[in-house]
Amino acid sequence: TKDNTMFYVCGWQGTVDGTMDYLKNKNFVTEKNKREDGSYEVKFESYG
Repeated sequence: TKDNTMFYVCGWQGTVDGTMDYLKNKNFVTEKNKREDGSYEVKFESYG
């Protein structure tokens, strides 16, 4: 659940995009789009 899960996604852009699509559909929030209280569950970086 979002209450006890944190993701760090890294890799090629296609891998990151696919993973992010899946997580966003499950309502996980990224560091770049933090909630008003500053919380998030997903941090990511891409290699190209």
